[in-house]
Amino acid sequence: MRMIARAVAPRLAGQGIAVHTMSFRYQGWNGDERAPVADVRWAVERCVQRYGDAPIVLAPWLPPDEPTAQLAGRRLLLAHGTQDRVTSPRSSFEYAVRARAEGYDVARIVLPGSGHTLLARARDWNRLVLAFSHSCLAEADSAAPPRYADVIAGAFHAAAPDGLRRVLISDGRVRV
Repeated sequence: MRMIARAVAPRLAGQGIAVHTMSFRYQGWNGDERAPVADVRWAVERCVQRYGDAPIVLAPWLPPDEPTAQLAGRRLLLAHGTQDRVTSPRSSFEYAVRARAEGYDVARIVLPGSGHTLLARARDWNRLVLAFSHSCLAEADSAAPPRYADVIAGAFHAAAPDGLRRVLISDGRVRV
């Protein structure tokens, strides 16, 4: 996520959008303790204090019992590399299917060959994040890359469950 933050922050800063990254106190999920949850809650509270009720984008870790109620009134784009060995591409798919079935505004895009670090295909990741950020802010004259904006719009309108398996090939091209 740090690479994405560094790439998109300068483009978004002049538009009133802040980009932050965080470090966790502990590495890993730590079983039932779920140590990162407290860290994320702390970070979200600080963002709300500083920016008010603004959209907050996080990199998800989706265990099977992850609730969906927090998605009410929000859009969620899950983008997952097929080679991710830290968080499960299958879990993000299952979560997206469940959330979509419950009526939430969820889309999912897969990036073949990319892993958890987002280093492979960094250009695609960065453009996807930039386009999604702009779409959440409903900016008509967006500086978002047009192909990626179309990819995101298509992902949100694609029927589940197959529409939640959209594959971003490269440079804004999609295989459904």
